[in-house]
Amino acid sequence: MSEGPRWRRVLSLTWRLVGGYTLAALGTLSLASSLLHRGLRQKFEIENTHILADFINTVRAETLSHKGDLHEAEELITKSAGERQVAKYYGRLIHAEGRVLVETLQAGKMMPPREAFPPPLGIGEPVVKLIPATARSGDPVWIATALVERGGGHRPVEFQLALHIRHLEQWLDEYRNTLILMTAGATAATALLGWFITRRSLRPLREITSTAQRITAQGLSEQIGNQPWPQELSSLAAEFDRMLQRLRESFDHLSQFTADAAHEFRTPLNNLLGGTSLALARPRTPEDYRNLLETNLDEYHRLHHMMESLLFLARADNQRTVIRRESIAAAGALQEVEEFFFALAEDRGISIQCHGEGTVYAEPTLLRMALTNLVSNALRHSSKDGKIVLSATARDRGLEIAVEDHGEGIPAEHLPRVFDRFYRVEQSRANPTGNTGGSGLGLALVKTIIDLHDGTAEVESAVGHGTTFRLWFPPAD
Repeated sequence: MSEGPRWRRVLSLTWRLVGGYTLAALGTLSLASSLLHRGLRQKFEIENTHILADFINTVRAETLSHKGDLHEAEELITKSAGERQVAKYYGRLIHAEGRVLVETLQAGKMMPPREAFPPPLGIGEPVVKLIPATARSGDPVWIATALVERGGGHRPVEFQLALHIRHLEQWLDEYRNTLILMTAGATAATALLGWFITRRSLRPLREITSTAQRITAQGLSEQIGNQPWPQELSSLAAEFDRMLQRLRESFDHLSQFTADAAHEFRTPLNNLLGGTSLALARPRTPEDYRNLLETNLDEYHRLHHMMESLLFLARADNQRTVIRRESIAAAGALQEVEEFFFALAEDRGISIQCHGEGTVYAEPTLLRMALTNLVSNALRHSSKDGKIVLSATARDRGLEIAVEDHGEGIPAEHLPRVFDRFYRVEQSRANPTGNTGGSGLGLALVKTIIDLHDGTAEVESAVGHGTTFRLWFPPAD
């Protein structure tokens, strides 16, 4: 997936906002200036169109009132043209045969060629729009053409009119340049003001960054959300505090896990070291060495089991861990576990019973591991002539597997933590079998396995009456 151009990734938030403000101001001011300039030009064009239309109507009226005589019209055309000092207009009356009847001074220079004029408007037809053109002198002009009725049986004449607008164009150009300078100045001022406002507005973000930079593994208790941050940053600061809380809990959990693991490994290692050192202190009989090796082998098995359990827990903690589930007959799975523990249970005088039916949707190896740990735990805490019951019951569209023993039970204060890693209740209660207990990872493995299946693990216990562990596996869908 593309991450965008490098310049966009390295550009600071301040410069992004300032750049956005500047571009927005430049676009808005440029559009406003362009519309203002264009509107002013159109206003001048409309005003001059009305002026020329009135002038053409006046010429038409004078020519019609003096039928056949163009003297009044000529005087009107020449006199009116000389009265204007800024935007002068020049005109000529052209006979139907093509010869010029009346023409203002310098009309040949200040007017475009005759063929450049548009077709004349009809008699009485008003002028509604001027056409831009260029005079022989190169100056810009607006032109119009209209027919003028002479009366008295004379044929109408063509009146060509040109408005000299060089001064107007110069003024509009100066006005445009002024607008450009104002736009540039206003854009620059907006950029500076935007930079100042952005820097002040982002100060809380810099303070949050500074606070975050001071946080170390020893300072995870520092809070950020207790400051009066702006509304947009208060939720961020609160979420950051929650993240620190999660990190602090994870760090504490990891520290406790490391300490517990070191403690658990220290016991078998001390046993191995002490037993071996004692055996090497003086010569021993072959039988003594054999006993030592058998004792060491038990410790090695214990260490191996702990390592396998820790590796499984570490892999299961990875959220990307994927298990392959399949439909398993619950009765068959329970019967398999019963057969596995049959000899050990018989040796201890404990009976194992299985009942129930249904299908559990689970990973076979993990299901067997969970049940094995629960039954092993039940055997460890059941008295002689006790009974362990394995059952499967449909519940909430899924399947619930229960492992029930009739041992000494678990005190209520320990129930919330029985699934914690390295937590052992044996330290505070008697064990009727005399077993020193496990490593405190068995029930943690069970909880991890049921979590991988998106199920639930529950425990019920009463001191002196026994304990029941219930595992609920969701349906296949």
